[in-house]
Amino acid sequence: DPPKHGSMQFTLAPNLYYPSNYYDCDEFIEISGTKGIMWINQCTSGGNFLSKTPQFPPIVVCTGGEDKTYGEDLPRDWRYSFINSTEHFINIIKNGGEPIYTGEQGRDLCIFAKMPHISYQQNRIVFWEEISVESEKDQSCIVEKPMDVDGAIYRKFLRNIRLEL
Repeated sequence: DPPKHGSMQFTLAPNLYYPSNYYDCDEFIEISGTKGIMWINQCTSGGNFLSKTPQFPPIVVCTGGEDKTYGEDLPRDWRYSFINSTEHFINIIKNGGEPIYTGEQGRDLCIFAKMPHISYQQNRIVFWEEISVESEKDQSCIVEKPMDVDGAIYRKFLRNIRLEL
């Protein structure tokens, strides 16, 4: 197989208030290919007030000069990703079959997710090979909690967050 390449741009705004049932953040994913672009909108905060606007459909695919939206009928709540994957895993254990991801693919997804955090904390480019069992043991690739987050700015919002969502 030829080598596979990927890139990830990561922007951290630790003091930005973002209404969510889970974390005060959200992810908007853009996948660019040779024939088009796909946007996946609102991963963590799906279901908040932005979900009710037509500007943020769950999935947008732009190819061949056309923009198509998908997933408007999907539940807009992050918890379903955990519920559905857990139910699938239990079904595989009980009845046999193939998991959604192999162990190696799951490990690689974790590495890919850690790289931008470590790059941000150490202010440098991080390479795939740096994230390993050995580096976990010596704690050279541990994701640290941001030190400059001002949690006080959220207090006035957190009381009303459930009403807003």
